[in-house]
Amino acid sequence: MQWSPDRNGGFSLADPAALVLPPLMDPLYGYGAVNVEAQTRDPHSILNWTRRMLAVRRRHPALGRGTLTFLYPKNRKILAYLREYGGETLLCVANVAHSPQAVELDLSSFVGRVPVELNAGTVFPPIGQLTYLLTLPPYGFYWFALGSASDWPSWHTPAPEPLPEFVTVVLRDDLAKAISANAETVIEREALPQYLAKRRWFGLKDQTIKSARIAGLIDIGDGEREILLSEIEVKTSAGTSRWSLPLAILWEDEPSAALPNRLALARVRRGRRLGLLTDAFSLPSFARRFTSCLEAGKDIPLADGALKFWLTEVGRQRLEAARDAEVSWLAAEQSNSSLTLGDVLMLKIYRRITPGIHPEAEMGRYLTEQGFVNAPPLFGDVQRIAADGTPSTLAVVLASSAIKEMPGRGRWTS
Repeated sequence: MQWSPDRNGGFSLADPAALVLPPLMDPLYGYGAVNVEAQTRDPHSILNWTRRMLAVRRRHPALGRGTLTFLYPKNRKILAYLREYGGETLLCVANVAHSPQAVELDLSSFVGRVPVELNAGTVFPPIGQLTYLLTLPPYGFYWFALGSASDWPSWHTPAPEPLPEFVTVVLRDDLAKAISANAETVIEREALPQYLAKRRWFGLKDQTIKSARIAGLIDIGDGEREILLSEIEVKTSAGTSRWSLPLAILWEDEPSAALPNRLALARVRRGRRLGLLTDAFSLPSFARRFTSCLEAGKDIPLADGALKFWLTEVGRQRLEAARDAEVSWLAAEQSNSSLTLGDVLMLKIYRRITPGIHPEAEMGRYLTEQGFVNAPPLFGDVQRIAADGTPSTLAVVLASSAIKEMPGRGRWTS
């Protein structure tokens, strides 16, 4: 593919007539119209589409290594088959015709399973006793993961109800300034109350939310991605509480799993680029940035205190092994959110923020210093220190052996 719209597609500064063969200069397919630079900027280009398809394929080994079972629908213009590998069953349906087609598939052996489309995580109606009806556009296709309701937490986090229409935040500067400027009118009033009520970790669902405001934003980004640690102050009939909600932007032209889309809070626009303001915890870059801050022992001064990343001696010896490890999200948590980096560490974020020394961090630090082998070593913790010296623990990092005692754990992997 041509590299850029520059002279000779960006590969040579020579005169086109001096080349062995002239470059394509057709107005439709020439380097001025079709090139990597232009395709990268267009989220709907064939280049970005291919990247998203490759990302889906990497997440599902069954597409390349699974057993192949062909289905034989009556409509011969439809190609349908099953791929099974490692306990995962995928249904692939493709329309090879240039016109829209409908097909009925015999999936009676999968009664009760729920097809989930792999590209966007869209849940389709469950499979029943009758043939399963699908309609496909010209040359269209579907990739489905067939999972039972009991298997949902291992690969999919369904929303309790459809998410509301997203409000839009326009970025002219950095993310923190945009949120602060739009918080009172857009995010706090229209998005946050409904968003919090749908989160599994929000423990006040039995109470009416009177108001929710962003009480603090701390930027821990690395320049490539803006990552904000935000604290949400919620007022209910029982009083006031604070909750942790890290924020980041998932742009439309980035390959991603379904989880960040499910946890989106608002829509974001910067120039012609669109994206979603989502829970940063669902992005692999958040886990890697968080652990790099911990490894560096980062100390961020704030207007009313400081944010401190405390690292233990054991963590100093082990964190380097987690830099390129695979990120997996644990789906069994309720009041907290946890993920692992390979077999090295587990990062646990406390969603409800309570002032004072956290017992898990305090006990973990003491047992680690004493060399106690019957509890996972503490690699470090993250605290926000108030101006009067009162700590509030936001997260802890433990050895990944901590997940062995969590029954019924499921994982998202990226």
